Amino acid sequence: MGAASIGNKRAGTIKVDENADIADAAQPKRRKDGRLTKAERTKLKILQSAEQVFAEHGYEGTTLDAIGAPVDVLGTAVLYHFKNKQVLYQETLRYVFKPLTMRVAADFDGSLPLEEMLTDIGLAMVQYSVERPTSTKLFMREAAAGTQESLTIIGPVFGKTLQNLFDAVEDQKASRKLANLDPVLAIAMLIGLNGFYFSGFPTLMAERLSYDPFDPERVENLKTSIRLLVELLIKSASDS
Repeated sequence: MGAASIGNKRAGTIKVDENADIADAAQPKRRKDGRLTKAERTKLKILQSAEQVFAEHGYEGTTLDAIGAPVDVLGTAVLYHFKNKQVLYQETLRYVFKPLTMRVAADFDGSLPLEEMLTDIGLAMVQYSVERPTSTKLFMREAAAGTQESLTIIGPVFGKTLQNLFDAVEDQKASRKLANLDPVLAIAMLIGLNGFYFSGFPTLMAERLSYDPFDPERVENLKTSIRLLVELLIKSASDS
């Protein structure tokens, strides 16, 4: 699944990308030579490990020791950088999904035709899942968890972006005469398609899965299918 899939790597093997965005610090502390300080590098390693472990085991099934082990950090030492597991989980979600929400937000421009906007959003989700395979699994697992703690954490991270998506589609309905187009269903179609392709079906079917979801040819076929689905969705709403 590519270099981003590192859940089974041994302790100390996670490579830190110093250009990565640390979730709770717009300007992480750096040395005079531009490199991250030791504390910031450790914090980033913890976030990268947490992304893998939370995706594999979920919030309830994850311990701080399990997060610290791949990066040679004791579970108790994780608390030096993050107040508690809940804070770490929230910052992990921001670290994982902030780049995606920024990509998607770029398509909220009202100047884009609705079909192009929805297509770009769908393609952005696919490309991000390819670049960060763990992200889709993490989203699917926690969105379906249903616990109050999970919902409390996920809501602030995803709620605003989703509402902006709904609003962006709603704003164009009148001008395009698409009164029967439901913004919630349109966005749900794109999220569900991406989620089940990259995470749902592989998890449910396991070794019976007949395809590699990250095969470049299949990914291109998926992108083509998204373009066709959006086209059909808009055409169907126009004809109604």
